[in-house]
Amino acid sequence: MEMVDIDKLDALSRLRRRVAQLSPRTSHSIHKVQRRLRDVNNKSYEPEMIAIGPYHHGKNELKKMEELKVRYMQSLLDRKSDVDAERYLSAIAEVGKKAQDCYAEPVSLSAAEFIEMLVLDGCFIIELIGAGRKNQNDRTFHGLERDLVLLENQIPFFVLCELFDLIEGPEKHTLLMRRVLAFCRNVFPGNVMYNPGKRSDEVKHILDLIHSNWYPFPHNTSTATQASRFGLIIPSAAQLKDANVKFKKKEYDRGRLRFHTSRGTTVFDIEFKEDKGVMLMPTLRISDGTESVLRNLIAFEQYLPSHEPARITDYALLLDGLISSSKDVQILSQYELIENHLGSEEAVADFVNRLTKNVFYHKNNFLYADTFDRINTHHKKGWNRAMAVYHRDYFSSAWAYISFGGAIVLLLFTAAQVVFAVLQQF
Repeated sequence: MEMVDIDKLDALSRLRRRVAQLSPRTSHSIHKVQRRLRDVNNKSYEPEMIAIGPYHHGKNELKKMEELKVRYMQSLLDRKSDVDAERYLSAIAEVGKKAQDCYAEPVSLSAAEFIEMLVLDGCFIIELIGAGRKNQNDRTFHGLERDLVLLENQIPFFVLCELFDLIEGPEKHTLLMRRVLAFCRNVFPGNVMYNPGKRSDEVKHILDLIHSNWYPFPHNTSTATQASRFGLIIPSAAQLKDANVKFKKKEYDRGRLRFHTSRGTTVFDIEFKEDKGVMLMPTLRISDGTESVLRNLIAFEQYLPSHEPARITDYALLLDGLISSSKDVQILSQYELIENHLGSEEAVADFVNRLTKNVFYHKNNFLYADTFDRINTHHKKGWNRAMAVYHRDYFSSAWAYISFGGAIVLLLFTAAQVVFAVLQQF
């Protein structure tokens, strides 16, 4: 009995020491991608050209761009001769500890190396997104937009704001946000809607800024606190077509930076009109970079508190429901709801079906809860399926319509002859 008490006291002492050694809890905002997501497609989360921040800093395959960062720094110093390098370093040194606390994983750099990295990376981004800095025809810049929106390739946004204050003047953070969005707009599969209500001190990093602006509008957001009555499952596009659903493209201006307005449209603005059996969707452009952008936004949402909406994840779940095979891609492409730049329809189906693999999602506050309910209610009505099958079997071509019309005319002509003959008897 005495031995048990000694063991218990020893365990209690060890536990107290471990608790005392805990570092103060901080609110991390820059995370690494969770292993379960990387296992599905590791390449989508890796920078191809440039390292921003400490997680990929110093990798051999990315060192070529380090010289470009220094050249941009020199160009900045030449252009802004009233501010020397020491002022940039001093400004970031003031927030160095705060910046380091933003990273959820340990940073393997000394304090001086970390400050130098933040200044070089931050000044490079500001110079890169500056007016006239980006040359669309220069191959050097192809892919940089993609690397700037990777979850693991970020520096705190307040670091960019500190440097921007010195370069462009204080309190011009709205200009900084708009320049970032304008530079990155080509990586969006749809149009970018600048949200003027988002303050710079609320932005965690560039990926967070994109997440806040490439987003559904409040009037399109489901207010339901529960998921769809039918669960997070909808029939595929082919099944919906068999249930007499008509697909129509919803128009919007792609590739432009616009202000958030109640009349705006994003790729998330999807409607199902149950009374007409019509599904309205903006076109989704799927190219080589689409998977990386969506995966990193979804990876970012995996760290959001459960009460916060994960709209990109919700959208991916909707796509996964609509697309089960290449046949579904063919149907959606036919109605211009998908713009396929991957080549084969099988490649698009595979990309969509793997997008939500190993992704955690919350059934509550689901963006498309009402839409899912409407779709499933329509699909479960036997009359809709019967009409669609009848249409498919008997009116699958223009000749079928012509034959049917001819038969109707012949029937009416025959009926008229009968009536005329009967009348002649009297």
